[in-house]
Amino acid sequence: MTHRDFHIHTTFSDGKCTPEELVLLALEKGMTHIGFSDHSYTPFDDDYCMTPANEGDYQREIGRLKKKYKGKI
Repeated sequence: MTHRDFHIHTTFSDGKCTPEELVLLALEKGMTHIGFSDHSYTPFDDDYCMTPANEGDYQREIGRLKKKYKGKI
């Protein structure tokens, strides 16, 4: 049986953990797949979403983690 969660928010939007903290927690719990689903920027309500300035950082960080943890999750 595979354990998955495809609805994970990080500190890039309204989550409480960094992307890497969440990867490590998922591995600790024996998860096989995760999907980050942070809220992208919305000009009408920025209380819960990424800013335009950090969207590139978000994409780079997720890409870095995909490479770092390839074959593990």
